[in-house]
Amino acid sequence: MADGTSVAAMLVQGAGVVPERPVVEVVAEERIGGRRLNASHAARLERASRLAAGSLNDRRRAAALVKAVQQELAAEAEADAVQVDMDRAMARMGDVEVEQVLEVEFLKGADGVPLRADGQLVAKARTVRRVSRIDGVVSLWRVGALDDDERRKADAYRKLYASALPPIGYSSFEGARGGSVDKEALMCAAIERGKAAVLLARIRVACGHQGAAALEAIAGEGRTVRSMATGRACERITQALRDSLIIADAMMRKAEEEAFTSGNA
Repeated sequence: MADGTSVAAMLVQGAGVVPERPVVEVVAEERIGGRRLNASHAARLERASRLAAGSLNDRRRAAALVKAVQQELAAEAEADAVQVDMDRAMARMGDVEVEQVLEVEFLKGADGVPLRADGQLVAKARTVRRVSRIDGVVSLWRVGALDDDERRKADAYRKLYASALPPIGYSSFEGARGGSVDKEALMCAAIERGKAAVLLARIRVACGHQGAAALEAIAGEGRTVRSMATGRACERITQALRDSLIIADAMMRKAEEEAFTSGNA
């Protein structure tokens, strides 16, 4: 009701009966606390208004429905405030993306029993926003700044870059506490990391300072161009990346061919 009159109270007055026990007050308004009710809110409040005139258990279920709606409205108000801060942060960062995901939760009463309306389970649905970091290579590929072949080259460089990183959990050939480690396998892995590091160093020299910086930051670390510069500088960094990908791809192919030849010698 727009005037805020209790639906339960109206039902009681219409029946001409004065209840012996307090009746759960359910206010059915188009707006509550300045927020407009959606279809789910309205349906649950309508269900609560019918339960409010019933047994003690029904009134408890009605109270649970009303409380759930109130909590959702409060959460929406808080989410709006959070979204404002998120938008500001995104404007500063420039390297995150937001995905909208629908979440559905079935409601339960105070007794833990799933709530039902006309025989159907009562559920609340909400759309949440998930923020994730944008990969620099994927971002450029999506907007057409990199073609499929350039993305392949960037992915290959990413694997090389990752293979040169030290493993997590071990700083030497010593085994982890309480366990044993295949030292020969660790030694072989260390040799491969060393080879990758040497190749990365050669690529860095061949690409030059600007090209190597763009290659390592975007194709290696996954940073976005926008996190590195603004305006026309972004175009220069992107072009430096594309040029460096050509050099890196050629050097990685040559290294693979040499490794294959030496392995079959």
